[in-house]
Amino acid sequence: MAGFVAAARAQDAKLRAAAVLINGGISTTTVTISTATANAVKAVDVDVVAAKIPAGLSNDLLTATLVVYSELVSRTDAMGLFRFPDVYDRQHVDPQVAPNAQQLLDCLGHGTPAARAFPGDLQSLERLAATLPPVKIAAPSSRAAAEVAVQVAAVNLVNGCADECGGTVVRRLPTVRWDGDPSGKSTATGTLGGDLGDFDAKYQPPHGWIINLHVC
Repeated sequence: MAGFVAAARAQDAKLRAAAVLINGGISTTTVTISTATANAVKAVDVDVVAAKIPAGLSNDLLTATLVVYSELVSRTDAMGLFRFPDVYDRQHVDPQVAPNAQQLLDCLGHGTPAARAFPGDLQSLERLAATLPPVKIAAPSSRAAAEVAVQVAAVNLVNGCADECGGTVVRRLPTVRWDGDPSGKSTATGTLGGDLGDFDAKYQPPHGWIINLHVC
């Protein structure tokens, strides 16, 4: 789990640095996104964190890991509208124009609970991992690896599908139901609980399992 924890800490630091720049551009009259701010937001990369989630974790350890991952995703998507330099008027907000200053600030607030919870949840993950024996990593083409990919896709979906902009921390994993054991196969299909719907999965070395959730 050391690789995941290190990657999570690195992206947390980038998110906090970006937040400082974002907050510095907010006044009573405008929201200003500088080039430096936009670049700092773009520098955050949660995919590198997802890639460090081992396949073969126990349910408790996988849940704790995805809590941490989903907090990073929640915060990243909450900042998504700050990826491009611009100046937004806070005093004359046209609700028909998107994005506008109020939307930027509303989305930004979605990441606050996750930012507050992150340090404690990361520590909880480390404590849990320390009580367990070393993980036997499953093969990249295994069912365990496919299920990690599905859960990661679900976290991404609930934070960034359609008009969502962060704000969802997954603390209970949806049930993955496969139409057939995907182990060693190149394609598979299944259903994800929690009204997240059907999905299809494709194994593509060296990238691993690529998941398409049909609900979005």
